[in-house]
Amino acid sequence: MAPDGSMTPAEPPQIPKAALSDPIQVVKANPKSLPKNGTTKVVATCVTDGDTFSFNGGNTPEYTCRLDVVDAPETKKAKYNKPGQPKSEEATAYLKAMIENKEVDIHIAGKDHNGRNICQVEINGKDVDMDLIKNGMGWLYRQYVVPGSQRFKELYSAEQDAKANKRGLWEDPNPEYPSKFRKRINSN
Repeated sequence: MAPDGSMTPAEPPQIPKAALSDPIQVVKANPKSLPKNGTTKVVATCVTDGDTFSFNGGNTPEYTCRLDVVDAPETKKAKYNKPGQPKSEEATAYLKAMIENKEVDIHIAGKDHNGRNICQVEINGKDVDMDLIKNGMGWLYRQYVVPGSQRFKELYSAEQDAKANKRGLWEDPNPEYPSKFRKRINSN
């Protein structure tokens, strides 16, 4: 029934567009509303290394996100008595400073072999992958980017620029790609 007593439904009140805004901070993401192929805002609650972070999913355990196109240097795994790579601590600290305890936009593209969400991440409109690669905090991880795409070309160009200017991990004349590093230390 309409407010005037008639059976005709009333028009919903018009809210001025200026009164609507994005949330300042999202503390928890509802796990049922997490996107399969959409974008949502979450707070990055814990950065675990240079390419991985977690966010809270409501009444469930934290969700883990792996950046989709950055492969950062491997961190030390004391539990398994495995050393870390050069620049791993710097890459982790860099990502922490950029996103930890801050609201980020994530687009979940799928899951990796470890069950982590593969995510494209932005903070304040800035592409996190691009920033990390541009500053030498990781390699372009080609598995989740379409070769020849515009994104691939931009990220590849940023990686080549970081390499030419010896930024971050490129200070080392022969940095070891993380998968090769893992294979080498696991064979010992």
